[in-house]
Order: sequence, then structure tokens, then C-alpha cells
Amino acid sequence: MGAGRVLFALALVLAVIVTVLVAGWQRGQAAPPPIKPRPEGHPAALDVFPVEPACFYTNSWGAPRSGGRKHEGVDIIAARGKPIYAVRDGVVNKKYSGAKLAGNGIAIQIKDGTYYFYGHLDRFAEGIRKGSKVKAGDIIGYVGSTGATLVPHLHFEVHPKGGKAVDPTPYVATVDRCGYKGKKLKPIPPSTTTTVKPTTTAKATTTTAKPTTTTAKPTTTVKATTTTRPTTTVKATTTTAKPTTTAKATTTTKPPTTTSKATTTKPTTTSGKPTSTSAKSGGSGESPTSDATTTTDPISGKYSPADAEAPSIEVMSGLIRPKVRARVQVASTGPLPGKLERADVKIVVSGAKTTAQLGVSDCSGRPKPLVTVKAKKTVTRTVVVPLNSEGKFCLSTNTTVKVEISVRRAWTGSTSRITIVRPVKIFESTNKAKTPDRGYVLKIRRSAMKGLPKSGRSVLIEVTARGGSNDSTVLFGRCGDKRTPFLEVPKGGEATAQGTVVIKGGDLCVSASSPTKVTVRFLAYA
Repeated sequence: MGAGRVLFALALVLAVIVTVLVAGWQRGQAAPPPIKPRPEGHPAALDVFPVEPACFYTNSWGAPRSGGRKHEGVDIIAARGKPIYAVRDGVVNKKYSGAKLAGNGIAIQIKDGTYYFYGHLDRFAEGIRKGSKVKAGDIIGYVGSTGATLVPHLHFEVHPKGGKAVDPTPYVATVDRCGYKGKKLKPIPPSTTTTVKPTTTAKATTTTAKPTTTTAKPTTTVKATTTTRPTTTVKATTTTAKPTTTAKATTTTKPPTTTSKATTTKPTTTSGKPTSTSAKSGGSGESPTSDATTTTDPISGKYSPADAEAPSIEVMSGLIRPKVRARVQVASTGPLPGKLERADVKIVVSGAKTTAQLGVSDCSGRPKPLVTVKAKKTVTRTVVVPLNSEGKFCLSTNTTVKVEISVRRAWTGSTSRITIVRPVKIFESTNKAKTPDRGYVLKIRRSAMKGLPKSGRSVLIEVTARGGSNDSTVLFGRCGDKRTPFLEVPKGGEATAQGTVVIKGGDLCVSASSPTKVTVRFLAYA
């Protein structure tokens, strides 16, 4: 009997241990994050860091995004499935699933109306729904790459008092768990709330018999505050990327830059080796100690790369690790079409702790040497790279480096070329006379598309449409030809799409099945 009781006790203890372990595993297999005291006078500051390390982030606030937008958050790169935490005690005010830009997103609101937005979640934590109350440090979801990105990361925004987004990087840095090494951050701005001190009015009256004093009670005036709830329009993101165990590439996160028009530079060589000239690097906030730009093309002798400052769109920004082949998606990224064969890219390499050697390939053969970068130096390289059948090319390195890649031109064949231009707004519905309708076709003259040559047969455009009292279909086409549907707009809603329209040297015409306000931007041509 004694032995039986001992075995029973051991079994009971073992069951308790297993239960605790399973419960811990179900909570995300992560210890609770440390809670740090908030800076005095900054009521919107964070209690905990939003992501479980290891992670990486830099300050990308205000960086250009497609459609003329600007980045309104901070991108924290972490492995897929890492826990994401509530940064404050609050309520889940919004919950998004499958949004075009943010993918799976969630907004947590605190008492004063401030809310924190999280985007690109792989999935939500169990039990998290709109109206759920959360505590700082609670797991609310897991890192993913849903929406307009291919790289697992958290897009995080801060909206004090429910207003416009502010630079969240200083807020995140106060509870940093990643080891932020970016450019120096501005301090968190103090609260704009003013406190009105109570006023006291005292009046004394005296008589010959006995003095009496009448004291008025203090009155306090408190300003009313208005809490703005977060909207369901989510900003995209993504731009700084740090591949972890597998190499990944970002989706389009940057519209064509506002630099000069693309020109073709013939390659020059000395003794069979590429020559290089110096140019300022387009790094992301870091101060390079040395820059070098070369316009030769050791990979493909058929096409020459454009100058380093040609307009471009960003397709990757992040870390590449040794022994990991990084696949960079070019085709079907932003305004670029699919079935591309080659791409004219600008590659900026920095952040190496030892001498780095970067190689490039079409992902099927051995990489060809592209550039050598000394420790703590920055090198910019422009090159035409071959793409595989999926529209990708691959990079490899012998040591961890930061790589930023943007595309200026791309080819679908030997002569068919896509050229990126500076983003130009070519049309906007500002009144009823400029609002397309079923029987009201509006013309956009090709002369409005600055940078479009006479030989341009098709244009890549971005269209933002705002619906009216009915669902609507917006149609585009060459004036005089049949117009085809470009995007669908819900009643009273908004939609954005990018695509190619064949114009064959003519003007562009737009109509809609119901009155719909549209804004059109010219992005590239073929």
C-alpha cells in the first residue's frame, strides 16, 4: 500500500508539471515581456515591447510608399510565428482580416483614446476579438506577412488621443528589446494636454461687532477631450526586411523616386575590370563611411544599366545572411507586370562587420561575383540581372550584410521594356464635371504623362477610386477603343489598384458604371 501511494503521488506531480508545460506552450512558448515605467508626461508611451526577440528595426517613418503615400509606422522584423504583445492595458477596438495592405491587423485603444495599430499578423491569439480587454504583455497575435508584404514583420503605429499617426520609433525604443542601432531618435513629444488650476475667490467683510469671512468654493474648469476611434483604412507597410532562417524579399514599399529621368550609361572598363565612380548612397538613415557606384554590367552584356539616380521602386530592404540564398521578387511587384526576363536594379550594400562578397544568380546556377564590400563601408552597384521563370533573382553572401534593392527598368523580351518614371498625378476628380459616369467619358491627354515617349504603347497607372451611392466599376482604355474594367469600388467605399493600359500612342479615357471620383497616377511605361 505504501508503494502504491508513492506511485500515485508521483503520478499526480507529473500530471501537474505536464499541465503547466502545456499551458505555457499554448500561451505562445514565450516568457512574459518586461514591463518598463513610462516616461513622465508621456501618457501614450508603451509599457512593453510589442514583439518577442530576436528582432530588428530601424527608423522608416515617412519613407515613400506606392501611390504617393508615406510610411506611418515602424517595421519590426522577426521570425514568422513570434508572439506579438499588447503594449498597454486596453480594449481591442478594431480587428481586420485580409486587408489589402495591412493583411491581418488589430488596434488596441486605451482610456484617453490613444490607439496602437498592429499589421501583417500571421494569425490572432485565441480568444482575441473586437471588444476583448487586454493587459500589457498579453499575447494578441503572431508575426506574419499577410497583406502587401512577403517578409514576416510587424507594422506598428501610434495614434495619440486617437489622432494622426506619429513617429512610433522613439516610443518603441523606450522599451527596446532588439538593440536599436539606427540613427539618433528625437525624444517623444510631451503631452499637449493642459491642466487648468482651480481658482479660489475669497471675500472678507468686517463689522464693528465681529468680523465674518465669506469664502467662495474653488471652481475647476476642465477642457473636454474628444476621442477619435481608429478607422478601418490601414496603411501599408513594409519596407525594412531582415530575413531569418530563410531568405525573403519584400513587396513594393516605395514609389518611384523623385530623381532625374532614366538615362542609359555605356559600360566602361579598364584592363577588363569594371571602373567605379563615387556617388551618394541611398541608405536608410545610416551614415556610410564610404560610397562607391559602378555602372558596368558584368552579369549581362546585352543591356546596360541606367544611371544610379534614375527613378526606381524598392523591392527589398533587409539583411542577407551567409549560407542562405536570398530570393528577390521583381515580377508582379507593385506596378511591374509578370513574366519579366531581366531587370535593371540598383543594389546598396552596407553593415558588414568583415569584408563581404556578394554574388548574384538567376537562382538556378552558381552565383557570379557582384561586389566586394569592406567592413563598415557602403557600396552602391547598378546592374542588369537575369530573372528566373518566377520573375526572381538570387543573392548570396559570405557574411551578414544589409541590402537595399530598387528596380529602374525591366524587360519582358529582347525589345519590350518597362521603364519606371517619377510618380505623376495625371488626373483627379475635383468636381462633378470631372467625375466619370456611365455616359460621361473623360479624356486624360498623353501630354500629362511626363516622361512618356512618343513610342510608348502602354502605361502603368495607379488608380484610387471613391464610390458614391452605388457599387461601381471603373473602366480605362485608349480613347476611341473599347474600355475594359480596371477596378471595382463598393458603395461609399474606396479602392486602389495598379495595372497596365494599352494606349498605342493615343490618349487615355476613363468612365464608370456609376458616378465615381478617381485619382490617377502615372508610374511607368512600356
